[in-house]
Amino acid sequence: MPRTKPIRNLLRLLICISFLAACVGHSQRWKQEQAHRQVEMVIDYNALLDYSRASGEGDHWEKILPQFKGVQGMAFTELKVDELEAYGICTVYSGVTLGADTGQGSSAEDPRLPNPQYTYLVQWTPHEEINAQKLVEYANQSFPGKARLWDSSRANKIGGAKVVEIALPLRSVSNIGLCYPTWALRKAREQKLSIWLRPENKPSTIQPPDIQAYFDRLAAEKPEGVIFGGSSNEVVGYSDEDVLKNTAQAIEARHWKLGFIESAKANQQKGIETLVRNAQLSTVRVFTVPPVQQEKLKPERVAQMYSLAARERNLTVLYLRPYLYDPSPDKGFENANAQLFEDLAGQLEDRLGRQADTFKQAVELNRGLVALLSLAGLAAFWLVALEYSAVPPALIGLSLVLFAGLNAGLANKHLWMALMALGTACCLSALSVISQFPRLREAARKNTDLACLMSSSYAWLIMSVISLAGAWIASCFLQETTYKLGLDIFRGVKVITVLMPVAIAALWALSANQRQHWLQIGGAPLKLYQLIGLGVLAVGGLIYTMRTGNMAGTDVGESMEYERILRMVLDKTLGVRPRFKEFLLAHPAMLLAPLALRRGWLEVTAVLILIGATGQCGLFDTFAHVHTPLPVSLIRCVMGAAFGLLLGWIYAGTLLLLAKGVGWLQRNATS
Repeated sequence: MPRTKPIRNLLRLLICISFLAACVGHSQRWKQEQAHRQVEMVIDYNALLDYSRASGEGDHWEKILPQFKGVQGMAFTELKVDELEAYGICTVYSGVTLGADTGQGSSAEDPRLPNPQYTYLVQWTPHEEINAQKLVEYANQSFPGKARLWDSSRANKIGGAKVVEIALPLRSVSNIGLCYPTWALRKAREQKLSIWLRPENKPSTIQPPDIQAYFDRLAAEKPEGVIFGGSSNEVVGYSDEDVLKNTAQAIEARHWKLGFIESAKANQQKGIETLVRNAQLSTVRVFTVPPVQQEKLKPERVAQMYSLAARERNLTVLYLRPYLYDPSPDKGFENANAQLFEDLAGQLEDRLGRQADTFKQAVELNRGLVALLSLAGLAAFWLVALEYSAVPPALIGLSLVLFAGLNAGLANKHLWMALMALGTACCLSALSVISQFPRLREAARKNTDLACLMSSSYAWLIMSVISLAGAWIASCFLQETTYKLGLDIFRGVKVITVLMPVAIAALWALSANQRQHWLQIGGAPLKLYQLIGLGVLAVGGLIYTMRTGNMAGTDVGESMEYERILRMVLDKTLGVRPRFKEFLLAHPAMLLAPLALRRGWLEVTAVLILIGATGQCGLFDTFAHVHTPLPVSLIRCVMGAAFGLLLGWIYAGTLLLLAKGVGWLQRNATS
């Protein structure tokens, strides 16, 4: 040990230098996140209009708009043919129906008669906003070359009407948007609302020139951005990758924002991933609660879902829809919309007032900085190795120099940086626990339980500091904008939070003063309590594995309703909720390990070490959610540690009191 002390001190110094380098690297991300705090509340025009009509205000939605506190923008979907009919702009017919109504029948051969395979828009009187010629233009935007004015003079029942013929069946036309409600857009601008348009994909025949022309026409509405929609759930240009790139260029060239709706992968809009990758710095993340889900939840719950999305997941556009109008609500709450919007505006008060912003510029780390960051993981690896064997100092020094040079050369390479984050987190989380094995054993040898607990708390504190520093350094490698947008996720979390605790517990069990005991167990038949213990560990491990990482499982991984309610209470009370598995289980388990070892419970000690190690490794899991702002991750880890320490002492006190009670009962029973 004395011979290796200088090299150990040097390796610890390198970890400190890497930590300072990470502070410099994170400063760029920190500034970026602070400039990205503004949240914009956008209300859906169709949902607002439906609510206005149901509440008795008709189409005068501007009269009820003040009820929706904090709204800054309005989103408009394209009008389909049935909506054109609902607004009284035209009447929609299939060729067969029009032929039957005019009494002349229909024919695919006679151009004077309606074609049974075509669609017809009949405008009885000119509309103040959209006349027949406009309808032709709009239809040709969606169906290039398919629309024209049709001579209706021979149709005896509609001789005075203007008729637009679309050379497609009604079933092909009915689900495609044709235009926007220009009168509503004008009214929204008068209300000082920003405009968000919701274009939908057009027929697969659409080509890059058509896309440019289409977006040129949208530009007349002066939108802040676009959030793609439509029944096909596709972005404009899907499924041709070259056309999608053209769509991205069109959005960036017009300085629009691209709304990226947070959704499960299976429900995500088709083509949006390719589009966002080509327009990362124009993208804003959008959060919305589906109407069907919203109607089942109380306003305070929905408000919190939106608030958490903004505060903890970098979602800067909140897409809201009013609750359905209900004059006699039966869900146990009244004035649902007033409650929802007032609560949400209150929670986000310091973030409202300006339009949502983009990340503007990608963060790239200096090559020298990446070289310094890389030293921490390798230094931690050698410190762990030195705990078990001698390593020539020359080998350590040479490896550090070569590794730093390699990282300088591969700086900002996406895959390499992810691997460096994984390796650094693994090595430093392992070092944090393994380096404290001697202190845990020393704590178990203390004269009193109180002294044992105080000594274990000190060892746990050192572990937590090393783990937090390791998480801070490792996460500095993850600066890709796609991580912050939630488009990419760091996929090494399960390796760190599942495999590393097992490896750490194995090293504890195979250490010099534990090895013989575990070898004896391995060579003896399993007892019933050991089988039960292994079963409990297996089930607990399965649940923990499925619930760990950036993506939860679909069955066991999903939180249950009571857990979601508890999360809501903690979020509202604390502002930032610490992670359950850390402060309820992992941190207290590590504090209790020396108490179990003190009593000779070697199997229990190993299990507690295993559980406790998940807490140390889990600190990186928190920082691996790169879409979560750095201050939130820091507060979550520190708060989890504080609560974990408190609960560890409470658990220990309770167990010790129970042990004394059992001892008293045993003594009295024998006497």
